[in-house]
This record gives sequence, C-alpha cells and structure tokens, in this order.
Amino acid sequence: MTKTHYESRQESNGTWSVFDLRSGMPATQSLLPVCDLTELKANDIAMAMNRAPSVSPSRLHRYAIQGLPPQFLPSDQSRGRVS
Repeated sequence: MTKTHYESRQESNGTWSVFDLRSGMPATQSLLPVCDLTELKANDIAMAMNRAPSVSPSRLHRYAIQGLPPQFLPSDQSRGRVS
C-alpha cells in the first residue's frame, strides 16, 4: 500500500484544491498553489502527485547537483567528496 501525501479538498467557495498532508498547506506545483480546480482535476492531480517519486538531492546524479548551494547537498558532497 502506498502512502498518500496529497489529497483533494473542497474549498468554501466550491472550488477544489490539492492539499499536502505533510506540510498541512495547499500543494504547490512550480511554486504556485494547486487550487481553484474542478473536483475531477483536483482528484487527477492529487493521484498524479502521489504516484510521482519524491527525489532528494542525495538521490540526484552528481552532475545534476553541481550548481546547488551547500545547504542543499548531501553532507558527504558538501565537503568536496563527490562519488
């Protein structure tokens, strides 16, 4: 069974939003909140976001993280040891 991190919720104005259960805030996509949707769209987006793997910088290829500031790097790579 997969863990659900996102769910669709109806807002007081009748529109639907995708809610991030981990943060307790509306979900964001490309830094914009996922809100003012129809019920069908909100359900589809929530399902898609739950299927998408979460990727941490420690799982990214070393070339993908070369320009990241040190606070976003895994601890071994911020000290100059890149595998």
